[in-house]
Amino acid sequence: MIKNKQAATLLPMNKVVNNQPGPPATPLEKQKEFETIAKQKRNYKAEWYKQFTTLIIKDVEITRQLDKHMDSFYRELSTLYKKSNGYYDDFDKLDKNIQVALFDMIFNTNLPNYVI
Repeated sequence: MIKNKQAATLLPMNKVVNNQPGPPATPLEKQKEFETIAKQKRNYKAEWYKQFTTLIIKDVEITRQLDKHMDSFYRELSTLYKKSNGYYDDFDKLDKNIQVALFDMIFNTNLPNYVI
């Protein structure tokens, strides 16, 4: 989720031309797109909102953004979950199911620097 229309201007969005990414969108176009989506009903699946969009983020950029977030989450979890912080083991040595659960929680809450 994009925080606000200013944050939307920082994303590499493109205009949609013939159902394909076209030329880059301007900051004003990105802000308008954000405002249009923000006015829609909430809690629908992402696909539902597509009917209101004129811009797209390329798949390669979506993957890059996801990787960036996952790296950030990993650093956060690895810094917090350490024996030296009073936990029974370091993050990398925790059971894989526990690691996945912690990643899931930090991803879905998207809150940096919090304690689980």
